[in-house]
Amino acid sequence: MLLHDHVALTAAERATLEALVERHTLLERAARWALGAGLLIEEPRAMDEFSLDVPVRLSEDRWLVYDST
Repeated sequence: MLLHDHVALTAAERATLEALVERHTLLERAARWALGAGLLIEEPRAMDEFSLDVPVRLSEDRWLVYDST
């Protein structure tokens, strides 16, 4: 079940959220591949840059805040 099934998002907000989730998924897959290949990632800036643990602006007046607790 997707977040926007429960929250009234505009089409633009939904597109922003879906792009963020897709980007995060691709970065997570790349990180898992690198770890599986025995590569050492000393400074994984890309993962931090797109972390879902920080508020993400969906539109001018709406923010997505992910609570992992």
